[in-house]
Amino acid sequence: MADAGEFSVEARVGTVWENCMASGPCLRVMHGLNLDHARLVVLARLFPTPDKFLIAVNNLAGEEAATAMGNMDVYLVFDFVKVEVVLTPVHSPPATPMAGVRSAADEGDGQALAARPGASPGATSAVSNVSVAEQRENIEGTCHLIRNANLLGVTTLTVLGAHAADDDEAKAIINKAIAKRSGDGGAVIKAIRGGEDKFNEHVEELCQMLADLPEPMMFAVARIRVCLNQAPPWKAGGKEYWEKYLMRHAYVFPVRFDQLLQQNAHNKALASLVKNLGDLNRIDGAVSQLDHIEAQLAMMSEAGDACMGVGLSFRGRCNKCLEEGHVVKDCPHSAETALKLRAAFCNGHKMAAKKN
Repeated sequence: MADAGEFSVEARVGTVWENCMASGPCLRVMHGLNLDHARLVVLARLFPTPDKFLIAVNNLAGEEAATAMGNMDVYLVFDFVKVEVVLTPVHSPPATPMAGVRSAADEGDGQALAARPGASPGATSAVSNVSVAEQRENIEGTCHLIRNANLLGVTTLTVLGAHAADDDEAKAIINKAIAKRSGDGGAVIKAIRGGEDKFNEHVEELCQMLADLPEPMMFAVARIRVCLNQAPPWKAGGKEYWEKYLMRHAYVFPVRFDQLLQQNAHNKALASLVKNLGDLNRIDGAVSQLDHIEAQLAMMSEAGDACMGVGLSFRGRCNKCLEEGHVVKDCPHSAETALKLRAAFCNGHKMAAKKN
């Protein structure tokens, strides 16, 4: 946290950056470059990813100043300003729901910060054009309680918090549990990969937990519901959309709808559909060929029945004895006799060939 005494009284930077985790030297350099909170908020809108924001800040600062700030501190500044909330809450922040768990409005959480009495004019100049309800959704929808529940699962988070002696112990236990799950993407990603029903079950548990808090976080519940309604259908790219959305936004809900992720999920689903249609076309072709063969066999069978009805006999040669007028299954000769007849037939053909 930056120390307010490190900056001039006129700039009032200490109040604006009260909960920012970036170092004091980094913030001093930015202040010297006239990159105050309001300008950085605008810059974060123009460059909405950490890498693009870093490049933009470094380009404005120059090589020497960029080195003095450091990439990690610039990323922390980006995390602080990327969600701007400057409205004073209409009621007090939610009470602590369980040991070691506090709301985003209590501690900023690096993603949502409500303006307080005495905040600098620079902060109020960055008022968003979105509605009051949406801004309240931004506060509660980015609460680290939601992130922890998505990573650990609602039941696990509740049990871990309930068995801690105090807030510090609860935080340590929860952070340790989260570190162990860093490789598998967390409970919510596991639910997504388990199917639509598993994901919906996880979301319902999360919403129920938020609604049951001593100070219900209904704006967070509203944000989650809006996100669900605006996401693409599960079988039309919804699965891919939700997995990318939660991983991109650090397991919270800072935006109601992510257009880029929706388009990517749609394109992937469309490519899969085209491939499936190609497979179906090949299957349809094979079925058509089988139908044609069955029709031909049926016609041959009907023709055979008709011949038998008018007293016509088979006019072919038996492959067993080489006599005409019957087939192998109706051959009247034994195997030994049929062999002799075949030999006689072949010898007769040889003699006729020699005479010619």
